Amino acid sequence: MTIGDIGGPVTELVITCMTKPAGDVDIKKGDALCLLQLGYIVGKAYGAIFGQSLVDCDKNNAGIPVRVRGVCEFKMLMCDTTRMIIYNNKPEQLPSFIATKTGYIKFSKFVVGNGKMLKLCASGLIEVLI
Repeated sequence: MTIGDIGGPVTELVITCMTKPAGDVDIKKGDALCLLQLGYIVGKAYGAIFGQSLVDCDKNNAGIPVRVRGVCEFKMLMCDTTRMIIYNNKPEQLPSFIATKTGYIKFSKFVVGNGKMLKLCASGLIEVLI
């Protein structure tokens, strides 16, 4: 399927993951998620991006669809948006992206992250290939 104005077909992989068995769950559609435990337990955390939530969820032990490969539009921490504009003409110089506990993404020079920036959208979202 074609996504955005990338200009061609894009492959994506969506798998069913589980929310954590106990504690607060507040996942919103579009949030960046991390792998919390074996067994594909996902949630909001600080670390490498595992995927993007495709639904809202506030229940424990719930199955949710997560895009783990493909083009994702993520919300970015506001302090990093300015840094991204500086790098916008040279995306190959961008550091890695990581997920945060808010479900947003941010740059990281020290934590191994993943994702390649494709473009900054007018809406303030960032298209990332994971």
